[in-house]
Amino acid sequence: QQFAVLYASWQKAVKELTDAGKPLILKTLEEILNVENARIATTEKETDLGKIYRQIRELGIEILPILLEVAQKGDYTLLPMVTELSDNAVRARGAVAPKTTTEKMTRDFARWWEKNKEKYTIPFPPAESEREAGRKSVLEERSRYIDGLLKIVRSDVVKGEPYYSTTTSRNIAVYLLGEFRAKEAVPDLISWLVPREGQGEKISEEVYLPPAGMALIEIGLPAVEPPRAKIEEEGVKSRLGYECLKTMYKIKGAAETQRLLKKAVQRQKDTAKRKRLEAALEMLPKLPGIKAEEFDDAEDEPETPAPSEPEEKPEE
Repeated sequence: QQFAVLYASWQKAVKELTDAGKPLILKTLEEILNVENARIATTEKETDLGKIYRQIRELGIEILPILLEVAQKGDYTLLPMVTELSDNAVRARGAVAPKTTTEKMTRDFARWWEKNKEKYTIPFPPAESEREAGRKSVLEERSRYIDGLLKIVRSDVVKGEPYYSTTTSRNIAVYLLGEFRAKEAVPDLISWLVPREGQGEKISEEVYLPPAGMALIEIGLPAVEPPRAKIEEEGVKSRLGYECLKTMYKIKGAAETQRLLKKAVQRQKDTAKRKRLEAALEMLPKLPGIKAEEFDDAEDEPETPAPSEPEEKPEE
């Protein structure tokens, strides 16, 4: 469609030249190249004809079969473009090159295209229905893989199973869920931020996060809010809440985690949950390896604090 519009403009411009006594109905390759060089390539300012020629050429190799059709119908004015788009494969050869006729070059073009069209043909994009069917198929396949991995993650713990090992079937599945960016696995992965009964915690080197924490980092933004919600429920004095805070920090960084927690404090109406969030804010700068310069100096925009629930007085 783009070619049709541009080609119509090209034909109009050629006709104007013809009407002005400067015909562009060419007989030999020499004339084609001379006209192109004189009227297009060497002008300091791009001519109208040169602009159209450039725009057609920029459509790329997908127009090669259209150019062949145009030439076979007797319009040889775009043949120089064929030489460019075919990487000089279609051109006049030998000592008599200047006398090579446009008809012969067109025949050469047709033979070359027959042999090379598979290499130069750009397939049309699939129809909308085909794209949708392909997308659905990929999503279904992904869902099957994730369901299978979650089944392994949820399996019963074998007594003595290493919690930190990277070679157990459970932790291999955990890492793969991270690589799949499986946000549907976030609740399961959070539950595995702490070892289960029967698992061994012996490690050969210090680690910042357990395997589930590393997977949550891979999942990224979808794995930020659930750990924050878990902190509200558990508090950072619990091991699970503490691991959730470290996970948030590793995903969002110190400054952004601090902002998120402050906003959560301002929005939270439940007194107990708000206190757990405040405790997390106090704990954040004390996390291993964290540095003061990681926090922003700028204050967050103030929000209206949520009203507190009245604290119950202990019975006398």
